[in-house]
Amino acid sequence: MRPVSKKINGDWTVTESIDFTGMVTGSMTVLGGEVSLMGMVCKDLLVKSGAKVVVRGTVQGTVYCEGRVEVLGVVGKVVSPDPKNVYIHPRARVKSI
Repeated sequence: MRPVSKKINGDWTVTESIDFTGMVTGSMTVLGGEVSLMGMVCKDLLVKSGAKVVVRGTVQGTVYCEGRVEVLGVVGKVVSPDPKNVYIHPRARVKSI
């Protein structure tokens, strides 16, 4: 995975596998690949079918999961049509279910 560490002003769409340690001031959409999110998303995170995101950092808004998501950090809320595609670690913090 390619490391990315920068501030993204506004929304951002990811199409490849990355290790992200920066900040997105808007929402983040992951269309494909695998993302290790160690930074912060200030709004929502949308994980499309075929993509995987491991949240070790913070998503202040809602995680919309159409792909696969592992939450090890802090998220506002998780919404998924298939709960089998979401893993929430016992030490993770989900503000609202």
